[in-house]
Amino acid sequence: MRFYLHSFGCRVNQADGDGLADALAAVGHVAVADPAAADLIILNSCTVTHRGDADLRQTVRRLHRAHPSARLAVTGCYAERAPQDAAALPGVSVVAGTGDPARLVAALAAGRTVPGGTGSAPAAAMDVPVAWRGHTRPMVKVQDGCDAACAYCIVPAVRGAERSATPDAVTARVAALAAAGAREIILTGIHLGRYGHTLTPPASLTDLLERLLRDTPIGRVRLSSVEPLEFDAALLALIGREPRLAPHFHVPLQSGSAAVLARMGRPYTPDQYLAVVRRLAALRPLAALGADVIAGFPGETEAEFQETTALVAASPLTYLHVFPFSPRPGTPAAAMRGRLPERETARRTRILRGVSQEKRRRHLEACLGRALPALVLRSGGRFAGSQALTENYITLTLAEALPPNTAVDVRIRTIDSRGQASGTLV
Repeated sequence: MRFYLHSFGCRVNQADGDGLADALAAVGHVAVADPAAADLIILNSCTVTHRGDADLRQTVRRLHRAHPSARLAVTGCYAERAPQDAAALPGVSVVAGTGDPARLVAALAAGRTVPGGTGSAPAAAMDVPVAWRGHTRPMVKVQDGCDAACAYCIVPAVRGAERSATPDAVTARVAALAAAGAREIILTGIHLGRYGHTLTPPASLTDLLERLLRDTPIGRVRLSSVEPLEFDAALLALIGREPRLAPHFHVPLQSGSAAVLARMGRPYTPDQYLAVVRRLAALRPLAALGADVIAGFPGETEAEFQETTALVAASPLTYLHVFPFSPRPGTPAAAMRGRLPERETARRTRILRGVSQEKRRRHLEACLGRALPALVLRSGGRFAGSQALTENYITLTLAEALPPNTAVDVRIRTIDSRGQASGTLV
């Protein structure tokens, strides 16, 4: 069987898609890059926002119109949350949620419709080696599930309880990726900072990082999102002394208002958040520091919104991921009073995205003329030369056409009116 697979959403979902493709290939199925050549089209879905749901539905309809003879399968978080809705989409013959890849493969190969989600994948599913497809920065999923209870979040309902891959399995996977040629890996998880808490004996993210840096030759380790209070003393000390940890830290904020954070069920204060990101900036000058922010949470007053913009302005953050509030079925926030008009939520979203653009430009300007390690992402196509990513998360163009996955040192020379950087080799 020839299959085409596309993953929506977060890095964990991308890693899940890679794992599913590997599991299908291991039993003889063949991945294709063009859905027109596929017998089965697999859409690995996201359901964090209503926009993600809509994107999935639109994509299903478009692909069914374009390729009516192909079977369509919906996997992932939308399939887990709303399996009957997914099954009702045109052309869909298989619905399989976030379960064990072996069960998903059986359902996909058999072409059967699974009447409900397949349930959360066990921790052992993360211990299976994942092949390197030549991505310049392969993702290594080490943790899944979430035991938190943020009022707006659907993730615990579709991902299940926290669980972690074993340190031995992660170390073997990273060593294999490095041996195959990977220069950088991205450690990812739904609640990455809680890595290892459910293992016997317990472990921590710091323990895992120290082992990877000691026992594998990987050139750079980049972390995905880590919650603010999970940057403990041990992790901060490692960040301060280990240059192979990329100076790029994504620290979810959600709101700069103490009152809104409390309504969200977030376990920190604005002052605690500021202390963490300022400490990171002091430890790794020129680091990229990112945050997720929700605009228009129910009951958010103009004054509370201004508290968020003021905190971001006072912080060393260098970019934001801004999400308009999206009520998720069954979450406490979906039933809260004080829902803002869409127009007002859109206004606040635009303001925060404007703040993010300014923060990003200032970060670029601070890096002008400095020598920075980078990795070539791609060349050719719409790039006359190459596109590279620095260790501190700056994308820039180079005149030279270099092979992807080439490690280089670069200097940022110019920033155009759109905030696009270009540079030269050192």
